[in-house]
Amino acid sequence: MAAVWKHRKRLAGLVLLLVVLAIGARFMSAPTLVHVDIHYRLGDRPVEALDAIVRRPGDREEVARFSTRLVGREVVQRPRLRPGFYEVEITLAFPDGRRRTVSRTIEARKGADITLDLAGVEAAP
Repeated sequence: MAAVWKHRKRLAGLVLLLVVLAIGARFMSAPTLVHVDIHYRLGDRPVEALDAIVRRPGDREEVARFSTRLVGREVVQRPRLRPGFYEVEITLAFPDGRRRTVSRTIEARKGADITLDLAGVEAAP
């Protein structure tokens, strides 16, 4: 009988260790993704298309991409990103065929509602 209790004590200790490790791994793991609303405010002038590429600063790897040909005064993108800073490369296509690419920095955090004012961006000559 004593051997059974000794075995159970060892097993309980092992289970406790596994629980502690699981909890630690949960808190030490990479941050979870957060929902971010990015509003591209374009104003009154006509824009034919909008393309946006989201990257970490200094990194060429795309984290998110957004393209639309249905462009109004404001266009909304709702990516899920890890918390932190990002560079958004935005290309606007105008009805006369000219394009313009601009870059903006955003910070992704839980519940972020980001507005990028692009109303003053003119087409490249």
